[in-house]
Amino acid sequence: MCIFVECSNFASSTKTDSRFDPSQMQITSHLRKFITATALSAAALGASAADNMPAMPQIHGVLRTRLEMTTTDPVEYRFQVRYARLSLGGDIGPSVKYFVQTDLCDQGKIKILDVWSRIALAPGLYIQAGQFRMPFGVETFMAPSNYVFSNRSFIGKQMCNYRAVGAKLAYTLPSAPLLLEAGVFNPRAIGDHNVWQKRVAASGKATFTPGPMTFSAGIASLTPDSVRANLFDLSAGFSHNRWQARAEYMYEHYTGNAHPDSHGWALWADYHFPIKAGIFTTMSV
Repeated sequence: MCIFVECSNFASSTKTDSRFDPSQMQITSHLRKFITATALSAAALGASAADNMPAMPQIHGVLRTRLEMTTTDPVEYRFQVRYARLSLGGDIGPSVKYFVQTDLCDQGKIKILDVWSRIALAPGLYIQAGQFRMPFGVETFMAPSNYVFSNRSFIGKQMCNYRAVGAKLAYTLPSAPLLLEAGVFNPRAIGDHNVWQKRVAASGKATFTPGPMTFSAGIASLTPDSVRANLFDLSAGFSHNRWQARAEYMYEHYTGNAHPDSHGWALWADYHFPIKAGIFTTMSV
């Protein structure tokens, strides 16, 4: 059973213990990062408001709780708060965007997910820097607020589910619905930005959207542990009225044949229509 609720704000209260608790220090550190980023955004918003520029921030949230049960004997179960995400984003003038997103309870842990700013350099061209998802894959970018099913696919969760700290360039062609993205990033986990690196992770992606169709291809090279992995991705999608469908293939190769190559597929279709049943407004089959 899965309960999914989307909301625009959260309220919480915590009871602290006078004894030393390392996890409490970690929570406090995450909250300080989020509050600091929010405060900096608010200061920038105030400056742009003084210049009569559009600066109203957008605040979004997703709360998802669930009960899981096993089919083993004896039966085991667990309750979880899988997501409690809160995001703040908007524009600072006509050429600068910002976005901050944190998860206040990812299976009991607080995580800073995205913190980035974006500057438009020319029509259709921008640079983005901070912490965010590497431009690679399609299922990876499915957020909890727009899941079609109760969870992500295997390739979206296990094969290349990477946020990284770095920068990317993106350009949309003026004469065709083609978006090109490429970036370089720290190769290690996002939990520590202080480590000096001797190599980088990199990825690139092209997305072509003619009418209701979407085609994309991407490459990525990263070092999740001590071995570099090179990945390749192809995807095709369709979305029109009540129908949507997608097929995606991902290939992963480890240098030096350190591990066997991996192949992943995701194929699904969805038909949805409006209903009136209490709090439920849409049915999907």
